[in-house]
Amino acid sequence: KYKRGLLRTYFMTDKWISHHKWEKCKLGMCCSKIGSGKTPRGGSSVYVDRGVMFLRSQNVLWGTLDISDVSYIDDETNKTMLSSEVHCGDVLLNITGASIGRSCIYSLNDCANVNQHVCILRLSKEGKEKLLPEFLLQQILSDRIQQQVMDCQNGGSREGLNFQQISDFNIVIPDIEEQLKICGMLNSFDRKVISEEASLNALFSLRASLMQQLFI
Repeated sequence: KYKRGLLRTYFMTDKWISHHKWEKCKLGMCCSKIGSGKTPRGGSSVYVDRGVMFLRSQNVLWGTLDISDVSYIDDETNKTMLSSEVHCGDVLLNITGASIGRSCIYSLNDCANVNQHVCILRLSKEGKEKLLPEFLLQQILSDRIQQQVMDCQNGGSREGLNFQQISDFNIVIPDIEEQLKICGMLNSFDRKVISEEASLNALFSLRASLMQQLFI
């Protein structure tokens, strides 16, 4: 809740308008790629045990990439989908279904691809000079961008976001030093949340074990 309050302070309406020193633009102005992949011909039947990671919407969580149960495609299948290969530093955004709006950064060097439900946001060379992928991610996770996602749905496109709608997202761009400070603060909350969730899960497991021993 505290992190959400910070996101609102940084990115929501009144405060956002008052940031007169922050550059404002459409997301598409900073990207060299806004696009998604496709389902390989044959669907899940082409999945293999090892190969190129095939990322789907269930792998893209709120700020994190979950590859604990990731699927794989072989090199030949991947070659038919080269336009949707993922690069390290790409921001991934779910654009359909119940998970619409979830986003994370692909920070691995392993070859990967995406299906049609996941959009790749890749900063252009000029975009990288003034916008950090981490700062873009935090904006996408903020209520401001999430509201833009919902507004697009309420506008009649209930099947999902299209690339033009994503390109039209309003973003702000402070100087790089300020972006680093903001990301550092928000990332510290993310680490705290992950740590507390791990502790809570451990307590649940311990409680379940104790209950089993008590009543067997």
